[in-house]
Formats: sequence, structure tokens, C-alpha cells
Amino acid sequence: MPFSPTRNRKAVNPALLLCALILARGAPAQQPPGTNGAGHHHAVVKSTGGKQTLPGGVDGSVTPQLIPDTVAYRMFFQLMSEPANATPHELARQRANLAPAKLSSADLAVVFQVLAGFRVNLLAIQQAFSNAWNAAGQSNAAFDGTPFSNQRDELTQATVARVNIYLTNQAEGARLGVA
Repeated sequence: MPFSPTRNRKAVNPALLLCALILARGAPAQQPPGTNGAGHHHAVVKSTGGKQTLPGGVDGSVTPQLIPDTVAYRMFFQLMSEPANATPHELARQRANLAPAKLSSADLAVVFQVLAGFRVNLLAIQQAFSNAWNAAGQSNAAFDGTPFSNQRDELTQATVARVNIYLTNQAEGARLGVA
């Protein structure tokens, strides 16, 4: 399914995405051809012939293996996280979305905490990016978003590691893998 920023969050099957992430555990990081793992990726949506695709022209419905792990994890964490001041409805939705993972209450509490931290830190990175972008535009200076992309990727990788560290042994089969 092509990326759609306006798609209803409930339309994504979190159990399927979580299973895909679990199955990727231990697999080498996936990089687009020709990057040898040295390249970085910007989450810019390209539109070709009316169809939107992820960075590098990857159409996830055709070649999902070409979507970088960091992008997949970040999208999953963004989808599953709720704001710090989440309403009871938002918290219930979050719990329902993660229910297929069959985590214990203690593990869910940890995952909720990790996801909340991810969201706060990602919003801070996005705000810093926006401020730098605006400042560069006002001064007609060149803008390099690479440091922000790197921070975002490092945050995503750190969040995957935190989930792995904090889940109890009861959730061994549902741990996310760090590629």
C-alpha cells in the first residue's frame, strides 16, 4: 500500500507489522542497492505517475525488503506512540494496537513508556529541524538536514535497543531485533 500521510491510523494492522519486525530479528540491515550501508535516507515522499513511494523510489508493496530497517522501525514507533497528554481513548487505542503482541502488563507498561520517550524526542528533533530550516531560509543560507536525519535514525535505533533491554523474559518471542 502506498504511503499516505492522511490514512487513518487504524487501517494499519499492527500485529502484521510487529510480526514482520520480529521476523527481521537477526537479519542484516537492509540498504538500497549501491549504498554499501554508508548512505543515509531522508523520509521524503516521491510521487511518480500519481503513486507515492518511500525514499529512493522504493515501493513497499512491491519490494518491502528495500525499505531500510530504520525507516520501518521509525514508522512503527510513530504509529504506536501517543502524546504525553493522551486521552483515555488514545491510550485504549494504543493498548488495542499492541494487544496482538501478547505482552504482559508489565511489558506493555515499559513499551508505553519507551514509545512516549520516542515521541517526545522525535518531536524535539522535528522542531529543531524546522527552526534550522526557517533560519536558513530567512538568511538565504544553504541548509543541510543530514544532522537531523542522523539524530532521528540514532533515536530510532536507541528506541529499538531500549525495547530489547527492558522487555522481560516472558516476551522473548516478541522482542524487536536490532539489525
